[in-house]
Formats: sequence, structure tokens, C-alpha cells
Amino acid sequence: MNQESKISGFQFKNPILTKLNYNINPEGLKKIEKIQTNIRVDNFLKEKKEATVALNLKMGNEDTAFVLEIEMQSEFKWNKSFNANQIDNLLNQNAPALLLSYMRPLVSETTGYGFNSVMLPFIDFSNNSTNHE
Repeated sequence: MNQESKISGFQFKNPILTKLNYNINPEGLKKIEKIQTNIRVDNFLKEKKEATVALNLKMGNEDTAFVLEIEMQSEFKWNKSFNANQIDNLLNQNAPALLLSYMRPLVSETTGYGFNSVMLPFIDFSNNSTNHE
């Protein structure tokens, strides 16, 4: 088996950092252990075999040591060998997991100035399903 035959029919372009906001809250400096995290996945079909997926992550609020919002997006494309259910899984599970892996070092680096670095855990995106034709 040659290397070319191992390349997936589902591909992506380099992710783009579209948002990074980080604010320290001096009033909440002691409240770093239980920072709530909210994640949103958006995907937009552009053509029949292409979509843009964005992953938005927000951490903290006015009562915590910091507030961080980060968003990354990438374009994904696939060949005709995938059915609608497979594409749904790829766009709603695999794509956000991939984008999260690009966010992880940025969050760790950003939060590491003044605090212990926040390490983003693995996240189960299996309940993010929507139908794509």
C-alpha cells in the first residue's frame, strides 16, 4: 500500500484564528478553579462537497479570574465516497475536535501569564449532530 492511498477523502485547510479575547479580572483572582466553559460549533455548507466549520470557546465570567473567548475556523472538503450521515459525523464531531487541538496550545499559553496554564481537556462532540445533504 503506498502513502497516497492512505490519504483521507475528508480534508481541511489550515485553521484560522478568528477571535482571541482575554481579560483578567482583579476582583475574581481567587476564583480560578471552577471556571465555566461554553463551546459552540457552527458549520456552513458552501457547496455540495465543502463546508466551513467554526469552533467558539468561552471561559469565565465577571466573577472569575479571567474571561477568555477564542474562535477558530477551517474549510473542509470531501469526496463523493461519503454519505450524508458520515459527513454529519465528520463536520460535527471530527472537525471540532481537530479545531480544539489547534486551540489547546493557545489557551494554555495565554492563561499561563499570571496563572497556572489552563489545559483544555478532550471533549466529546458526539452529541453535536445535524443533518447535511
